Amino acid sequence: MIEQDIKALAREVANELRKNPPVPREWLSMKEAASYLRVAEQTLSALVKNGKAPPSILISYKARRFRCSELNKWVENGGANV
Repeated sequence: MIEQDIKALAREVANELRKNPPVPREWLSMKEAASYLRVAEQTLSALVKNGKAPPSILISYKARRFRCSELNKWVENGGANV
């Protein structure tokens, strides 16, 4: 019975995702951008400090945001070859 319930729930979730796919966020935090680029957060921070990181905006003293499209362009253009 439990297995049938799980399968039914999985079908419902899949159908709902087909109707309403999740929308990717346009802006990522430093931690999210590092994860997206598959580098350590400290590595991305060092790249920012050295002026070699993808374009970003500083929204507060310790909060920086990266646009996904800029991260993709940066990677396509060779990144910082890390």
